[in-house]
Amino acid sequence: MRKILAVLSVFLLTDFTYSDDRRFTYTYESSTLAKNEKDMEIWTTYKGSRETFYSAFENRLEFEVGLTNKLQTAFYLNTKNVTKANSTTGNYDTEFEFKGISSEWKYQLFNKYKDGIGFAPYIELGLNTDEIKLEAKLITDKQISKKFLIAFNAVGEYEWEYNPSPDPTSKKFEMEFDLGLAYDISHDFSVGLEARSHTEYPNGEGSIFSSMFIGPNISYRGESWFMACTYLPQIPAIQRSVNEPNSALVLDEQERNNVRLILGFTL
Repeated sequence: MRKILAVLSVFLLTDFTYSDDRRFTYTYESSTLAKNEKDMEIWTTYKGSRETFYSAFENRLEFEVGLTNKLQTAFYLNTKNVTKANSTTGNYDTEFEFKGISSEWKYQLFNKYKDGIGFAPYIELGLNTDEIKLEAKLITDKQISKKFLIAFNAVGEYEWEYNPSPDPTSKKFEMEFDLGLAYDISHDFSVGLEARSHTEYPNGEGSIFSSMFIGPNISYRGESWFMACTYLPQIPAIQRSVNEPNSALVLDEQERNNVRLILGFTL
């Protein structure tokens, strides 16, 4: 019996250790793909409702590969489709935009199953014809019990946007904190909660707002695929927008409603 339990423990540990199936869509976990494993992920994020009519779909197509059992890289193609009200004409304008490519690198320093807590630094470089984005994350997670997982990310992103001459290059720093809580109802299905705070500092100056979001999350993990979905409505801001100080929500730069769906497939 002891030998059987030992074999089962090793099997379960291996099953989770190198799986990159996601329980969350905004909050990252520290797990990485095993060496030579490959995944494809399809991201769809809906953002809706600002001060006036606003509806946007942001899409990412991601290809992931495990370079070692601890180091993972990924390549993204990014697009965006926006429909918003035109204050001048009163009409709705729709625009499709290619948002460039991105390269991700994540290294798992500690494994949440073997070491008690997971930790992974992460860096992502985004390139487009008129902008560059550099994002860094510190990812930590912990399996509180067999069924309960908590994850936390500290995120910083710096963006350079090149404007037509003679206007100077626009610079923006964004700070974000993401928290994810998941409860495994079964081996395959989990429910949970995600929370997100987002603060922007334009041109290296003081913050202009600090918005907050919190909402439910579900995920399903099949044999060779997974699905995760989160609904994040905006809640009253930590710091109201300097442009709209009378509004409890930040609706000049952020959306009232956010929904993200990620579908992942093992290749």
